[in-house]
Amino acid sequence: EDLQQLLRKAQEGDVRAMYEAALMYYYGATNEDGTTSGWDYERAMYWLKKVSESEDELKYHADTIIARLYYLGAVPGEAQSYEKSFEYHAKAAPKCPYSASNQGSMMKSGIGCSYDFEDIVEFYENNINRNDDLMMRQYAEFLTSCGKYADALEVYDSMEVQSPQIQYDVGCIY
Repeated sequence: EDLQQLLRKAQEGDVRAMYEAALMYYYGATNEDGTTSGWDYERAMYWLKKVSESEDELKYHADTIIARLYYLGAVPGEAQSYEKSFEYHAKAAPKCPYSASNQGSMMKSGIGCSYDFEDIVEFYENNINRNDDLMMRQYAEFLTSCGKYADALEVYDSMEVQSPQIQYDVGCIY
């Protein structure tokens, strides 16, 4: 569908059309004649926020993109905000592993939130049940950086994929 058709559907309340229109503005829409209209983050944010406010599953994907825009300082008319980025990643994290991973990284560094060891442990303990090796590796690296080597080894041992990088990480602990 072209952008004009999507916009008509979006204005009628079609959430998928809103999301697709937002992506076209976010990445730069291609017109029928092959020309590209370029990025338009203002219009992308307009539709992304509409999707975010919906009850549709796409809201988690919209929240992830909104978080990225706030993190990069690319939201038109607003200053860069790690706090808002963290907030939107937290909203998306339950259904979006990318946002969960970013939320964890931000928590470990105290970016957009206060650093709290217990909150970080609780976050990872609640999220590693997804069998997400990236999330598990982040948690193990965090535990290692805090000197919790036995706990880190438990996390590494529970991972399904034992890549050379994981084996190296484990070897460094010993």
